[in-house]
Amino acid sequence: MPSAGFFGHLGMFVAPHFIDAAGCASLRQELRLSPAVPATILDGKTNQLAIDEAQRKTLAAKVSAQTQSMVTQRLLALKPSLERHFAVELTGCEPVSFLRYEPGAYFVRHLDAAPRPQAPASFRQRRVSISVFLNGEGAAAEIDTYAGGALVFHRSPDPGYDARHPGIALLGEEGLLVGFQSLWPHEVQPVRRGTRYSIVTWFY
Repeated sequence: MPSAGFFGHLGMFVAPHFIDAAGCASLRQELRLSPAVPATILDGKTNQLAIDEAQRKTLAAKVSAQTQSMVTQRLLALKPSLERHFAVELTGCEPVSFLRYEPGAYFVRHLDAAPRPQAPASFRQRRVSISVFLNGEGAAAEIDTYAGGALVFHRSPDPGYDARHPGIALLGEEGLLVGFQSLWPHEVQPVRRGTRYSIVTWFY
């Protein structure tokens, strides 16, 4: 499974140790103890947010306002670097989501942006997706690691695209931030062991 450096060569924005080990441990503890609700998807038929565990089985934790603000400010500080990297002008980012992928949780292959005219403006405007790993993949004996739950990137759809292609899996590392174009197809494979903790947002 390729490490983060490989994905930098594919044009992604990669920032190892964006959050240090102590910060990740503190955030994991808060996510572990926070109330959580099922994460939603954009229903392609109604163009409304909906819960559909056939497509996305993930919990969104309700962290404190202080944590939400702290993480948002850290991410917004990346905006100039993201603009240079992706050669795009960005305005800001959506509210940050704090996610728990417990055993059996997943998110099927999808796009973060929805360019169709009927979609909500927030989905049409997304340019750069951000994912931050609060823990990494590891062996069962390693505390606060998980197995499975790989973030997998697929080739963009085209006339010759084979949907059966397995894609390329990113090795999850504690504190790693990865940014990619919101129209890049990707998925989170089912978690087999442990809990995968992550932060996501979308710049527009």
